[in-house]
Amino acid sequence: MAAIFRREFRSYFTGMIGPVVVALLLLFLGLYYSVYNVISGNPYFGRAISGAAGYLIVIIPLLTMRSLPEEKKTKTDQMLFTAPVSTTEVVLGKYFAMIAVFSIPVLISCVFPVILGTKPSHSYLIDYSSIVAFVLLGAAYIAIGMFISSLTESQIIAAIMTFAAFFLMSMAPTLAGFIPETTYINAIGFCIVARLLGLIINHLVKNLYISGGFFIAACAAVWIIYFIKGDIYAGALSKLLSLITFQNGITYFAAGVFDVTAVVMFISIAVFFVFLTILALQRRRQSSLKSGIYTVCVSALVAVIAVAVNLVAGQLPESVKNIDISQAQLFSIGDTTKSIVRALEEDVTVYVLAKDGQEDKTVMQMLGKYTDQSSRVKVSVIDPDKNPVLLKNNNLSAEALSGYTDLLVVSAKRSKFISYRSIYSYLYGDNAYYMYMYYGDTQYLATNYCGEKLVTSAISYVTTDDLPKMYTLTGHGEVGFTSAISNLLSENNYVVEDLNLISQAAVPEDCDVLAIIDPSSDLTEEEMTLIQNYIVHGGDCIIINYSGKQKDMLNYNRLLAYYGVVVHSDGYVFEPAGYNYNQVAWTLYEPVSQAHEITKNIKNGAVLTSYVQPILQYDDKRNTLKIETLISSSAGSWYRTDLESKLYNEKIDSDVDGPFDLAVLITDQTNEGEGRIVLFSTYDIIASKYVEGNQPFANAEVFINSVNYLCSLSTTISIPAKSADTKLNAVSTSDYYVSLAIFVIILPVIILITGFVIWFRRRRR
Repeated sequence: MAAIFRREFRSYFTGMIGPVVVALLLLFLGLYYSVYNVISGNPYFGRAISGAAGYLIVIIPLLTMRSLPEEKKTKTDQMLFTAPVSTTEVVLGKYFAMIAVFSIPVLISCVFPVILGTKPSHSYLIDYSSIVAFVLLGAAYIAIGMFISSLTESQIIAAIMTFAAFFLMSMAPTLAGFIPETTYINAIGFCIVARLLGLIINHLVKNLYISGGFFIAACAAVWIIYFIKGDIYAGALSKLLSLITFQNGITYFAAGVFDVTAVVMFISIAVFFVFLTILALQRRRQSSLKSGIYTVCVSALVAVIAVAVNLVAGQLPESVKNIDISQAQLFSIGDTTKSIVRALEEDVTVYVLAKDGQEDKTVMQMLGKYTDQSSRVKVSVIDPDKNPVLLKNNNLSAEALSGYTDLLVVSAKRSKFISYRSIYSYLYGDNAYYMYMYYGDTQYLATNYCGEKLVTSAISYVTTDDLPKMYTLTGHGEVGFTSAISNLLSENNYVVEDLNLISQAAVPEDCDVLAIIDPSSDLTEEEMTLIQNYIVHGGDCIIINYSGKQKDMLNYNRLLAYYGVVVHSDGYVFEPAGYNYNQVAWTLYEPVSQAHEITKNIKNGAVLTSYVQPILQYDDKRNTLKIETLISSSAGSWYRTDLESKLYNEKIDSDVDGPFDLAVLITDQTNEGEGRIVLFSTYDIIASKYVEGNQPFANAEVFINSVNYLCSLSTTISIPAKSADTKLNAVSTSDYYVSLAIFVIILPVIILITGFVIWFRRRRR
C-alpha cells in the first residue's frame, strides 16, 4: 500500500491537478480568513473554515476524477490488479494519497489560529477542532468521489457526476421543502430512490437480473407498506432528503460544539464508500451471478452497520455527543439547573414549537442536557400548524408565536410559554460578529443567550405547588420595579400584584411579601396601622428607601421608627478612594459575608450604589426587635451633611466616622408571630443601570436573595444570561492587505507556477 500511496501522491504533482487543488483550497481558506478574521475582526478561524467548506463540492471532484478512470483509460488497472497487492491496498493507497494532497493547504492554514492567538477572545480549541472536522469532511467527500469515479472510464464524466452528487446533497434540505407531504407522492418518491439504487447496483455487479430484482422487490415493499400503513410516508421523503446533507455538521464546531455525532458520521461515510469502491473493483475480477449477489449482500450489511453506528451515536447523552467548547459555555447547563432538574418528582415536557428541521440547534443541544440529568424531562418537537389543539389547551394563540423555536413547558399543574424572541437579546451594529443562527440568516446581533435561565425558571414554575405572591404598595407615587427586576421575579416564579391599602381593609392573606418601593408621598395613618398589623401577625416586608424623598413623611418614618431604625437623609456616606468605581459618586460595598443567609453566598462580589444614606438604629428600640446588618460601609467611611464641600475623597471636621448600615434585616418576635423587614437605604439596589444584562455587581442577587429569604425559599434561580457576543479584534488596513496578498495571491500563485514548471518539464522529456 505504501508503494501505491507514493506513486499516486507523486502523480498528482507531476501533473497540474495537485497544484490546482492545493492552490484553490488555499485561496478559499485565505479568502475567508481575510474576510471573517481580518476585515470583520472575528477571532475564530473556525468561522472561516465553515465558510470555505461550501467550496469542497467544486474542489473535491477535481481531486477524485482521475483516481480510477485514468487507470481504466490507460489500461494500467489490469497491471495493478495483477500486481502482488490486494484490491484493498490499491484503493486505500489511492485514497490516502488524495487525503494527503487535500491536507497540504489545510496544514498551511494551521498558521491562521496561531496568528489569531495574538489577539484577545481567541480559542485554539474551537479553531483546531474545526480544522479536524474540516479534514474529516474532506475525507468523506473524497470517499464518495472515489466511488463515483470507479463507475466510469471518463475523468470528465466522473467530475461532473461527483459535482452533481455533491450539489444535490447540499441542496437536499431546500428541495425537501418543495416535496408535498401526501403519502401517495412520497411512496412514488421512494420508488424513484429505489430505481437510483438499482442503477448503482447494476454498475457494481454488471447484472441486470440482480439490479432489476432489487428494484422490483424494493417497489413491492414500498407499496405493501403503503397499503398497510400509508400514513408512515407522510413527509418521509422530505425527512430523508434533509438527512442526506452532512456539510452543516462542521458549523457546529465553528459555533463552539465538538459534535461527536458529526465525527462518527464523517468517518462512517468515508469507510462505507471506500468499502463500496473496493467491492466495485473486486467485481471486475469476478463477474458471476454468485459474486454479484455477494457484493449486494455485503454492501447492504455494511450500510446497515454504518446506519446502526450513527443511530447509536445519536442516542449518546447530550453531554457526550455534543461537547461544549465555547468560551461562554452556551451549550451547557450550570449547577443550579442540575440540582433543580435532578430533584424533580413529576414529569415535565418541553414542547419545541417549530417546523421539523428548523429548530435552533443551540436550544436543542441545551435541552438535551436537561434530559441527560433526569428522565422526568421530555423534549418533543411539535409543528404548531399541525397541532392547534396543543396551543388551545395551553391558552396560546398563533399570534404569540415567533415562528422559529418557541418553547412550551408543561406539567400536570400548569404550563409556561417561552418566546424565541426572549431567548436571545439582540443589538444592531456594523462592527459586530453576527452569530450564526441555525434557523437561517439574520440581520440581528445576538448579544446574550438566556435559554438556560428561562427554561429552568419555567420548569420550576410548572412544578411548584404554591407560587409565592408579592404585593407592591401603590398610591404614593412609588417608582416600582424596573423591567429587569420584574423579569428576575418572574424567573423566580413570583406572582406580583399591585396593592392599594386605601381601597382595601387589610393586606391580603395570600401575601407572602409586601414590597414598598420608594414612595414619594406619605402613608396615611390607617395604611401605617394596616402594615404594622400585617407584620405583627408574621408578615414579611421589603422596603427600598430613596435618598431624601422620605425625609418629611411623618407616617412613613413612624413606621420605620416602630421597628427601631431611621434612614438619615441629611447627607451621604462617602468612602476612601480605593472603594470608588469609575467615578467618585459610585461606590462598591461588600455584603457582610458569612453573616447571614441572604449575603453569605453572593457570587458577584460587591453592590454598586451612588449617593447612599445610612440606616441608624435607635438605642431605645423594643426588646422584641433584632436588627442584623446585611450591607455596611467600610470602617474608613464617613457621613457628611455639609454637601457644599467638594472634597469627596477626604474627611472634613464635620464628618461622622463610619461604618454605617446600608441594608438591614429587622425581625420582630411577638406573641402574635414573627414579622421580618429587609430595608435598603437606596433605590440603586434595583436600579436598571446596575442590574440589567450581565453586570458584574451583586445588586440583583442581594435583592432576590432577600425576597426568597422572606418567602422561606432556599433555592434562588440566579442564572445569568450567557454572552453570545464575540469581542472583535481591531485590525488595521495594512493587516488586511498583507493577509490578502500572502494567502490569497502570493502562495496560490507560487504553487501554481511551481506545478506548471514541473509539468512542463516532464512534457518536454
